[in-house]
Amino acid sequence: MLNIDELENNVVVIILNSGREILCKLWNSSPDKEFLTVENPRYVTFNATTGEANMIVMTVTSDQKTVYLSTSGILTVLKANSDVAEEYEKIIANENA
Repeated sequence: MLNIDELENNVVVIILNSGREILCKLWNSSPDKEFLTVENPRYVTFNATTGEANMIVMTVTSDQKTVYLSTSGILTVLKANSDVAEEYEKIIANENA
């Protein structure tokens, strides 16, 4: 079993209690483990027509570079597959260019 600290500085998949999936870079967790600090979170959506997964911004009305998520709303945190992490990092790099 991974300790959340072992996932720091990695692209991760966060599954919320609601079932919604977030792809982001995990920076760290608070000392009491009540919050996670993440960067550039993207909701993962599924296009039923094309069968493709898409990443959409979490909010369009604020600067969302750094976000703090309450662990009480999180079901699990997983390290993203390497191909998914690479695609995510390309998208973020293009947005910041």
